[in-house]
Amino acid sequence: PMSHQRSGLTSDEVMAAVVEGLAEGEAATGAAARLIVCGIREDGPTLGLEAALLAAAWADRGVVGYDIAGGEVGNPATDFAAAYAVAADAGLGRTVHAGEMDGIESVASALTVDPDRIGHGWRLVDDLDGPVAAEVRDRGLPLEVCVTSNACLGLPVGDHPVRRLFEAGFVVTANPDDRAITTTTTSRELALWAEHHAFSDEELAAVQHTAVAAAFCDDTTRAT
Repeated sequence: PMSHQRSGLTSDEVMAAVVEGLAEGEAATGAAARLIVCGIREDGPTLGLEAALLAAAWADRGVVGYDIAGGEVGNPATDFAAAYAVAADAGLGRTVHAGEMDGIESVASALTVDPDRIGHGWRLVDDLDGPVAAEVRDRGLPLEVCVTSNACLGLPVGDHPVRRLFEAGFVVTANPDDRAITTTTTSRELALWAEHHAFSDEELAAVQHTAVAAAFCDDTTRAT
């Protein structure tokens, strides 16, 4: 939200506009969408905390989670511990982009803020038998896998380790990530998993049930 104030909107006005848009979309299509407020790593922990406080203030008005994204290198998740504490106190779901543009140490840093999910996380394949991978696997932390997004950053879809992660016992879900960049959909992502990584319809159905279980939403929405 802090990135959308350049034309004079306040952070609350930004949030109100997005919430209104989602409500219009749900009324028109029946598809429910909820918000994860994102702090940007390279903007620093102060703005990250401001984003978390904003998320907490909107926790009963459509916001269901908090995340940090952006440049992992030099901006460890540990720097955002205060923001994640605010999110936890507000009952928000917590996810962390990690192990996308940096290695296993980025995932290790993400684990210190007690996330509910890990964004991307594909670099776990660098040390599948190591303690970081073991903790992610043992805690059953869902990975928000984004094969097209990772391809935009240089990892070909056919080389993505999603099949290896799945077979190694990680919880994987299919995600479009930033659709302004990836121009993909969840349906297309699932099709790419089938085409390039031999996921069967039964496996993809199980992945989607996993995603429903991992969604940051109330039980009524989840059941629907």
